[in-house]
Amino acid sequence: MKTKTISDCMPVLGFEDNILISPGMDMTLGIRIHLPELYSCSREQLLGIHDAFKRIVMMLPAGVLLHRQDVFLDSVYQCTTDQSQSFLTGCYLNHFNGRSYLKQESYLFISAMNNGLLKNWLGNSLLTPSKQKKKITGQRDQLKEIQCNISGQLRQSGIECEEIGMEEMRLLINQYMTLGFETENNILSNPDFRDHLKVGGQFVEFCSLSDYAHLPSEVSPVSRHPGNHLPVSMLYPVSHGLNFSHIVNTFLYMGNQTNIKSRLENSQKKIFSLSRFSTENKLNAVLLSDFLEDVQQTGEPIIRTHCNLMYFDHSLRGLKQKRSEAGTAFSSVNCLPYRHSFDLPLMFWASMPGSTQLPESETLLLQAPQACCLMNFEGSITNSRSSFFIHFSDRKNACPVKVDVSDEPMEKHWVHNRNKIIIGGSGSGKSFLTNHLLRHYGESNNCHTVLLDVGRSYEMLVHYLDEQLKMQGGAMHIEFTEEHPISFNPFVLTDGLSTERKQTILSVLYTIYKPQLSEIDKDVIAQSVLAYYKQCTGNYSFDTYYDFAKGWIPELVKEKGLCFNSGEYFFILSKYYRDGEYGYLLNRQMITDEFFNCPFIVFELDNIKDHPVIFPVATLIIIDIFLQKMRLLKGVRKVICIEEAWKAIATPQMAGYIKYFFKTIRKFFGEAIVVTQEIEDIISSPLIRDAIVNNADTKILLDMSKFANKFDTISQVLGLSSFQKEQILSVNRDLPTNRKLKECFIAWGSHSRVYALETSRQEYWCYTSEEKEKQSMIRKMNDHASFIELLNAL
Repeated sequence: MKTKTISDCMPVLGFEDNILISPGMDMTLGIRIHLPELYSCSREQLLGIHDAFKRIVMMLPAGVLLHRQDVFLDSVYQCTTDQSQSFLTGCYLNHFNGRSYLKQESYLFISAMNNGLLKNWLGNSLLTPSKQKKKITGQRDQLKEIQCNISGQLRQSGIECEEIGMEEMRLLINQYMTLGFETENNILSNPDFRDHLKVGGQFVEFCSLSDYAHLPSEVSPVSRHPGNHLPVSMLYPVSHGLNFSHIVNTFLYMGNQTNIKSRLENSQKKIFSLSRFSTENKLNAVLLSDFLEDVQQTGEPIIRTHCNLMYFDHSLRGLKQKRSEAGTAFSSVNCLPYRHSFDLPLMFWASMPGSTQLPESETLLLQAPQACCLMNFEGSITNSRSSFFIHFSDRKNACPVKVDVSDEPMEKHWVHNRNKIIIGGSGSGKSFLTNHLLRHYGESNNCHTVLLDVGRSYEMLVHYLDEQLKMQGGAMHIEFTEEHPISFNPFVLTDGLSTERKQTILSVLYTIYKPQLSEIDKDVIAQSVLAYYKQCTGNYSFDTYYDFAKGWIPELVKEKGLCFNSGEYFFILSKYYRDGEYGYLLNRQMITDEFFNCPFIVFELDNIKDHPVIFPVATLIIIDIFLQKMRLLKGVRKVICIEEAWKAIATPQMAGYIKYFFKTIRKFFGEAIVVTQEIEDIISSPLIRDAIVNNADTKILLDMSKFANKFDTISQVLGLSSFQKEQILSVNRDLPTNRKLKECFIAWGSHSRVYALETSRQEYWCYTSEEKEKQSMIRKMNDHASFIELLNAL
């Protein structure tokens, strides 16, 4: 059998800078393109990307070939752990270790076809005439200009790109020739074309769309995903839809338009002359005439087009299975591809990066808009480059992805504040998601969180963070019980008697005294507080204030002749003094403000939310605790999260604080988060609508299928676009059956994504809000030295 070496067949002669030179003196430059993330584009945005490629094709001069190549590799996720990672982060990454996912790389190769140049590449002026050198230089300059124009068009359409250098092009060719895409500098071996095409120990096949019979009657740039119904490219089933390694190649060649039209007109005349012999000839003549008329009217160029799918496997059995899946994928878009057999070597060499060997017989003539429909317009999910991120999962590949939900959106001007509102029905996973968010916030080691909860949803997380953040101050879970009643000490000072701390103390005293106070009453109480801090040192508490004021206020009233009922004032306050009914509430023994120093505090308000005395005082002091953190902690992220407790604190007295937080917290490197499940409240509550929704630029929504009939009103209040509504309604619509996860929608202004939340078993037990599961954990804690040890045992 006659054989040839690779060097004899390779469509590569050499390189000049970054330009690949073929044996036929064709010149090629490559561009790596970064397409928008999958499921992130609306129909209008995908049409805009299609228009960008159409404009690129229409501005090409005659004799230029575009080769669009999308490489999809079945890769294995390998987690990387280090000592700086927390325990649960390591568990999360290990949970995904070894999981397969589809990795994508997209390239665009631009080739200027040879037009009368000498068939050699010798630089010696004695052998290469100066006239030929000028032609070579002109062709090289034209190619670079075309590349520059294409790059500009792509960037203008929001698609980042960069030129492929000589070394990278060599690597791409090496990987293609060996099918070793995961490694570098593979050893080349001759492809085996006997019986089957075999490259690098793998069997290879091609399916192509190269004839009108292979295509549907109509093509469109955009279709719908069969599962979640979001807009995707027409070729989605053949690109992202195949879960094995494959390569999609699309070739667009701009020929001489005058010659092409002339040939088509001659063909139309010949067919028309034979129309009386066959109805098929008559029909084809009409179709060809209509095509030429449409080209004349629109002015769109006629492009020689070819699209193929290359797939490979180590066994013929595996290759047969992939062939079946590829056929199903093509049939889902009404395409009937041609499976190559005897001409496999031709297709293999023609689809190599930088190759210009695709024969004209393997192309069909299409107008530019239709030709560009045979491209993929979406890329893979990208990780945030920020140092502050939350781990979510890619809903397509189910692998970890880093998402910065706060800082990066601010830097990119997607949002103007870091505030968030989380909305979801009962059982949708709001508390589970919030646990996940706040765990990452806490583990960033530069964040103080105050959380107001109703329902004990964060009890396990507090146990974990108390150990994880031990060096920073641990975590606290403050709850009112008869055995351990809630207590504070608003009189302890962290940084002197600031205006905010003074106002908090006065608000507490005003609240426990009586609702309607005169200006005289307020001034007397205020003066007593100022005198207390001037004349007393150390051991600040309500009791010491009471002892001081009981002697100081009557003297002031007598001296100034004021109308102030001292007896009534001290009688009412006596309930909070020492052995009084609420003597524990304002007399917590603290040398310093331990709440101020603790980076993660959960206040459980369930048992006191309806208490007429304790609840107003407690909420005032909690708000003050966060105000102190917000004002005094410089360069530290501050988070106040109100989880279902917002209704309890949405009193006229507290509404002002909520509005204040949402409007000004961004100035102090802080963010306010509200979690709710009551859809009616979003629509009807002025506090949520005006203070919270309008000042929360980040919206996080979970499964809203229960509220589909009310969703138009909700989306109008939240300011959602029509595409964002589609994204929200796609949440949990196409979940896998072999994994336990839920999806969530995150919108930063007009930018939005849907991510999956899949956790490790250890994280699940840390986030669960099921009472039975939490009680089981609490019982097991007695058998382990630490909570982390218990999680590890699970």
